[in-house]
Amino acid sequence: MEHQSHVSESPHRSEKKDSEVKQFDFNKLKEKPQRQITVDGDHGSMGVSDMNLLYYGKDILCLTDRSGHKTNTLPSGELNVWDICWSSFLDRFLILTPTTLHSLNVQTKKVTQIKQVSDKNKTAFRRCTCSNHTLLVSFEHRGSVVDEWDMSGEWKMMRRWQPPVSCQQNEWIFDIRFSCDGSRLGVTVWVNDQYNQVQVRDRSMNILNNITFPCHLAFGYFLLSVPSGQWLTHEWKNKALRIIDRDGILQQTLTYDKSVRTTALLGQRCLVIRTDDNELCFHDLC
Repeated sequence: MEHQSHVSESPHRSEKKDSEVKQFDFNKLKEKPQRQITVDGDHGSMGVSDMNLLYYGKDILCLTDRSGHKTNTLPSGELNVWDICWSSFLDRFLILTPTTLHSLNVQTKKVTQIKQVSDKNKTAFRRCTCSNHTLLVSFEHRGSVVDEWDMSGEWKMMRRWQPPVSCQQNEWIFDIRFSCDGSRLGVTVWVNDQYNQVQVRDRSMNILNNITFPCHLAFGYFLLSVPSGQWLTHEWKNKALRIIDRDGILQQTLTYDKSVRTTALLGQRCLVIRTDDNELCFHDLC
């Protein structure tokens, strides 16, 4: 694994915008998946580009295409992967560990540490999300902070969002995701044994709407943004999948056939569900 200060060879690309908004039929999740593959390891981290799914297995990173065929297996270099997101701006996958950030060039299979963001003396990172040249990284502690980075040039931290703007002092940010068009943020926060909240925010972290759910586990809710402006959210290892509209209103609740760990949207039409029994299930929703 190579270590460099930044990804100097990465091309600067704008976010892709669909000419038309895709409408998803989430009721197709009640049907059997079109494809299934078995994965190794008790993990959940996944990230997607238009063509590839990158997921964390047992001490390995695996690249899979839309058909579900394993295309490549990469040693993780003992990385403890907590989150993966795709940057179309960099044309790279970004891989987050508790203390470091790395990029993966799919063509060269080269993993590069982003030293400006990485800091082994920091409080543990939790989640990452990006839109165009902006990267957000949240931290794993009560009263979570969120760092905002400019990925262009030499990587510069633009601001640090702290309580009470990032969340309340007694809350943990469990997940954070840009909407597909980059105009809004989805944030899930939780207080152990009290509540989970799914919040829709603007780019300045102002809460536009929120939904409160009961707290069943010592985990919060995961989030996935879809091109229609909706959000898919679920609790760790739960079968209930909830669809929320762009304004933060609960639209639909579905019960999946298996307990769900994480979800990802491959090629903006195929929902990939990683289940508790170590399966990747591929559902074409439009």
